[in-house]
Amino acid sequence: MKQFNICIKQNDFLFQFIKLDIPDHDISLTDLMPALFKLFDCFIEIELKLTKTTCQKGCSVCCNQLIPISISEAFYLNDLIQNLPREKQTAVNKRFQSALHIMNKKRLFTRGNNPTVNKNIDQDYFNLKISCPFLESNICSIYEFRPFVCREYNLTSNPDFCIDPYHNSIEKIKIKRNIGALVAAFTARLYGLPPIPIPIPLILIPGWVKENKHLNNKTWSGEWLFNTIIDRLVILNDKSLELSYTVL
Repeated sequence: MKQFNICIKQNDFLFQFIKLDIPDHDISLTDLMPALFKLFDCFIEIELKLTKTTCQKGCSVCCNQLIPISISEAFYLNDLIQNLPREKQTAVNKRFQSALHIMNKKRLFTRGNNPTVNKNIDQDYFNLKISCPFLESNICSIYEFRPFVCREYNLTSNPDFCIDPYHNSIEKIKIKRNIGALVAAFTARLYGLPPIPIPIPLILIPGWVKENKHLNNKTWSGEWLFNTIIDRLVILNDKSLELSYTVL
């Protein structure tokens, strides 16, 4: 294992320090997701020290959104489903099937999920009021393992506005480093795929993974993978946010 000691500094006075153990043998991108989620949480925690969020536990309006995820997140969440206790796995799969049935009935993806073709797909999906299959009693059942996009939902505006985010002015905390977008682009390149105009909707995970499971067999050095992503973040250093690291 290689230990990455990472320091994040904002405006010369706010610090966040994290140690991450990264395998130095070959791994898939899926294996790297927990470390990347923890790193992204550090960026979020820094912003939450400066700005208070109006989000509260039990509010699940954002869980009705069409959640975009990267290729590596799709495999990661699918593995998570496969490792759930049988009873819970069955319940989650049923919710996926129910959601897909509604979407097919409404022909939501008839014109594809490319925003240049179907510019209203996000709003159309939200209006169907389909809850995320991982939502249980208005609480995320995979909160610790939730996708990058879900971690970004830290609103500062009136929570009452969330009931209609397409007509109300919704404001959320601005995260200075979008690791989710970086990972999505990086993974597409590693898998030898062309740039994807829109990430995979979470709701399509089971079918997408089944058709593309061969991609998850590819492996690279864990240290190289993480080092490459970290270096891309370092390049973005400026006065508002600076990242540095050492490897042991």
